[in-house]
Amino acid sequence: MSRILIIGYGSTLRGDDAAGRFAADRLAEAFVEDPSIEVLSVPQLTPEVVLPVAEAECVYFIDATGTGTPGTWTCQSLAPEAKLANPLGHHYHPAALLAFAHALYQVTPRAWIVTVTAESFSCGEILTPKVQAAVEEIVAFLNKLRE
Repeated sequence: MSRILIIGYGSTLRGDDAAGRFAADRLAEAFVEDPSIEVLSVPQLTPEVVLPVAEAECVYFIDATGTGTPGTWTCQSLAPEAKLANPLGHHYHPAALLAFAHALYQVTPRAWIVTVTAESFSCGEILTPKVQAAVEEIVAFLNKLRE
């Protein structure tokens, strides 16, 4: 069986920015008994995430974006891009993590980025209704990985 890694990230204190983490938390509950699927919920992508990425056959990154119509979401394939890496930064783009996994471990897992367009990044720990609905759709979409 394929090893799948799901990483939801964002700030839980900035409203809809937490959409990726909310989705990851829901998926972690759904996949708790499936050892082939690992789910991480992190505030940001850091170099420490490279090893789990390298160990996976495929990776889904879930994040919020400020571009687009609030409450909509997309899933796009992702390729390694080292130029998106900032060696002194504390936050990495998913494509940079894939590049690091290739450089350090000579592996390139298949990867996708799932982005949901936020309505509000204001202070708070609650998603807006449109983004909450999109998170439910994303969870249903990724739940199909078990099939």
